[in-house]
Amino acid sequence: MILFMSSVFLLCSCRGPVELGINDKGSSIEIKKGDEIIILLESNPTTGYSWILGEEIDTNIVSLTGSKFMQKEKELVGTGGCEVFTFKAKSSGHTEIILYYQRPWEEVELKDEFIFNIDVTVK
Repeated sequence: MILFMSSVFLLCSCRGPVELGINDKGSSIEIKKGDEIIILLESNPTTGYSWILGEEIDTNIVSLTGSKFMQKEKELVGTGGCEVFTFKAKSSGHTEIILYYQRPWEEVELKDEFIFNIDVTVK
């Protein structure tokens, strides 16, 4: 019985990355040190717009470990896709991830904004 209970605990504590999308905008989550957060946001860089990391995140709490664009239709020029941002929780605390959908050379026009609150706890 003890072996079974410890197996259940190990399975529950081994969590994959937390995936977030535009529907999670404005939400908050609590994660543990070492957890990964993957944010997937629709984008079409051929229009000049892309998701840009806005305000500085507290890199003591989470760090950006990667970002890339994945095109939906590989054969069609000008089709949109998804921008993928990967973050890793480093230590306890609270921070926000803010992403802006805009043309990098235009400071005024903002198409969309994605703000997400993160609380990291060490357990």
